[in-house]
Amino acid sequence: ILKDGMKSIPEKMFSENSRLTRILIPLSVTHIKNSAFYKCTSLEQIMFHSSIKSIGSEAFFGCSSLKKIIIPSSVTFIGSRAFYCCQSLRELSIPLSLTSIKESFFQENDMYSNSELYTSNQNKLKLFDNELHLTNEKVINSHIKKNYLLLIIILVLFCFLFMKLLPFI
Repeated sequence: ILKDGMKSIPEKMFSENSRLTRILIPLSVTHIKNSAFYKCTSLEQIMFHSSIKSIGSEAFFGCSSLKKIIIPSSVTFIGSRAFYCCQSLRELSIPLSLTSIKESFFQENDMYSNSELYTSNQNKLKLFDNELHLTNEKVINSHIKKNYLLLIIILVLFCFLFMKLLPFI
């Protein structure tokens, strides 16, 4: 369907195409324009090449059959609502290279409703008003935080006990 040599997938090129089930983005494509695959409700699989640099606003909005998205490390920009209303989505891989995600790029679903997500460089993804957003906040591994807290509690208890036992020594 897509020809080699294309530099971008034009705006609304496959919009509301219910017959499209899989798509291989050619190596020559660097940009997926706004609403390129808008409401392709039968689209189950997207195969990106490492040449993709940006994914436009609402590019995959309403692709309700998508289950897995692996965004290549070449992508630095994802437009607003790019993966909004992808209710079947169960796996989303976000690269370190990503420098900009516009508002509401992804709508909450059951997979993310009770968990915190992080990119591999520890940028935190937060849910705000049932939408997932990238923050600039760097986080410390929660296990390390818990271990430090436990260590502090143990030290405080040890000091308390030592002070109580000191008169008897």
